[in-house]
Amino acid sequence: MIYIIPLSQQEDHLTITPILNPEKAMTLSAGGSVILRDNIESPDQIFTLTRKNKRGNIFQIRKNTSYYNFLWDNTNTRLRVAIGSENDNNLWNIDYQSLNESYVIASNVDTNKAIDVPASCTDSGTELIVYSRHNGKNQQFSVSKSRLSAPVYIASHLNSDKVLSSRSEDSNVIIYSKDSGPGQIFAYIRCDEKGKSVFQIENLWTGMLMTRSKNNGKQVFLGQNKYDDECYWKAEEQSNGKYLIANYNDPEYVLDVSNAKTDNGTLLQIIPRNGNKAQEFSFLIHPNAPYVPTEKFYEMDAIIRPLGYQDDTEDSAIKVAASDAQLIISNYAENNHLSHFHLVRARRKGYSVYQIKSSFWADAVLGMLNNGIYLSKNYYHDSQFWNFHYVSENINGGGNYIISNYADPSMVWGSPVTAISTPTDFKTIGLEKRHTNASTSQTFRLNYHPSIAPRKK
Repeated sequence: MIYIIPLSQQEDHLTITPILNPEKAMTLSAGGSVILRDNIESPDQIFTLTRKNKRGNIFQIRKNTSYYNFLWDNTNTRLRVAIGSENDNNLWNIDYQSLNESYVIASNVDTNKAIDVPASCTDSGTELIVYSRHNGKNQQFSVSKSRLSAPVYIASHLNSDKVLSSRSEDSNVIIYSKDSGPGQIFAYIRCDEKGKSVFQIENLWTGMLMTRSKNNGKQVFLGQNKYDDECYWKAEEQSNGKYLIANYNDPEYVLDVSNAKTDNGTLLQIIPRNGNKAQEFSFLIHPNAPYVPTEKFYEMDAIIRPLGYQDDTEDSAIKVAASDAQLIISNYAENNHLSHFHLVRARRKGYSVYQIKSSFWADAVLGMLNNGIYLSKNYYHDSQFWNFHYVSENINGGGNYIISNYADPSMVWGSPVTAISTPTDFKTIGLEKRHTNASTSQTFRLNYHPSIAPRKK
């Protein structure tokens, strides 16, 4: 299914994906062109569409929260992004194609020219062009809102003060009294490629997904994203406004509070639908959602410091070793770009999921290799994404976080406890099993770099 939004006067937080491959998205490149990249809903893939005629289909397309507009000047085929006042060069006719539930995006300079995927090639890095309009599939795009919900409680219809929660001693999902800790905060991620009203449900404290046990089992637990049908769910609204939450693997089996009990610690299970209140739930906006790293860290350099390190000064920071690209703790030097990072939020992966990019190498990111953390070329592999679990505030902007790997959320960054003895000494940052409770050796502080201005984009 391709998700199509009804275009109103202005829509923001949109992604634009080619019909040929919805796993790719229009992306602003550093060189000012529009290219295709893996669709992770990064800041360079999120746009605002603003209608420029009251009832027509003429829009400006700009990067969200900026003044960079899509532009074509009719001198060649290149589609560019630039700041400019409103004129035909940066206005676009967005024409709905009912047959494929898609849009053709034609230039207002010449409506016989449209944005085009050249040679229907959707490889990462393909530069989009403006070409003679023919309305073929390589000129058709879907426009969709962010797949990520706001943080929510999932409350039982048996008792709205009882909500789904993670359990500290194992991975089971249980019912517990509301406001009993961060393990009760969830977000749902819309998965249009699976069908209408299909979601993954992420627990924000663990970074794990609500999952049904294999072989049509009854257990409901929090597990890593293996992209199996067992970790996808269908939300079915009932006449009373509540929801059945059916497992995608077999929609006749739905989420159920065991024995309709609401005692703290009661297990959730999957059983055939039976019409009882124990199988009905509400999604309630969470009033105290956890802080996520500000998206300003995409434009400004971030410094990452170990919170529990014995040398508790601002002289130590995380950096990339020049010798083997491994992550280490070393003495901080303001002009050393090996200790400067950009955080690229990946909303399509989850509520607080990021890639950690080097400010020195343009297309290099931190990733997990065995139990080490290394800088390497960005292949958009799950091991190159990181969950930031909020622990507490800090006065320098950014917050204190536990950082787990998206491919295996049980593995988190861990810092050594011995101090650096000489200016040339360093200690390796590795991955280790996450402690049950937040510990300082697994907590890291995000700070703005004090003297780096926002980079131009």
